[in-house]
Amino acid sequence: ARKVETPADHQQASLEHLLDGEHVPAPSLPEAPDRGFVHITHGGFDGLIHWRGDPGAEQLVLHAPGVASAVEANAAALHIDLPGHGLSADWTGNAPTDWQSWQAVIDTIADSFGAATIDGPATPAGDPARLYPDLTPDRFGAYLTTAWQVVRARHFYRPWHAADSDHTRAFEPGDLAPEKLAVEHLALLQARAARAWHAALLDRDQGAGS
Repeated sequence: ARKVETPADHQQASLEHLLDGEHVPAPSLPEAPDRGFVHITHGGFDGLIHWRGDPGAEQLVLHAPGVASAVEANAAALHIDLPGHGLSADWTGNAPTDWQSWQAVIDTIADSFGAATIDGPATPAGDPARLYPDLTPDRFGAYLTTAWQVVRARHFYRPWHAADSDHTRAFEPGDLAPEKLAVEHLALLQARAARAWHAALLDRDQGAGS
C-alpha cells in the first residue's frame, strides 16, 4: 500500500496494479444485431446515441417526450433514444427548446444510418411543466412513486394530470401489466430532456402553421 494524493491518482494506481502481471486474454464481445450506439457530433450535441431495431431500415422513428426507444421499438424499424433520453448522452449544456437544433441532430443521425425518412411524434397534449414533474432522486425515493403514478395515469387520461371525465382515454388491461409499466417508468426517469423536446415540438408546430 502507498499513499496517493487524489481519487484520480488512486484509480490510475489501481489500474496499473491490475495490468501488471499475466492475464488470460478477454474474448471479443460480439455486437448485438438489434441495438447499439453511434457517436454523433453536431451543433450542441457531442456524444453517443442509443438505437434499437433494424439499423438498415429506411425509416427512423422518433419517440415522444418522456419516453424512449425501449417503450416503442419494434424489430422491423430503427428507433433511437433522442439526446437526453434513455441511454443516449445529454446535450452539451442546456437542452435546446427550438426545433431547428433538434432537427439538425436528428438529420445527422438519419444520415449516419442512411435512413431515407423520419417519423416524428405528434406533440403531446398538456402543459410541459406539468407533464414532466421534477424527478430528481431524493432520500426517501418519492421520485420513484411519482414517476410510477405518472406512467399509470398516462393510460387513463390525456393529458395524464387532467384526471376527469372529459380527458379519459381507452386502454387495454394489458397496458397496466407491471412489467410493461416498469419499462415506461424507467424511460420517464431517464427522460432528462423531456421538457425541452416537448418545447421543440411546439416550436415545430408553430413554424408549420406560420
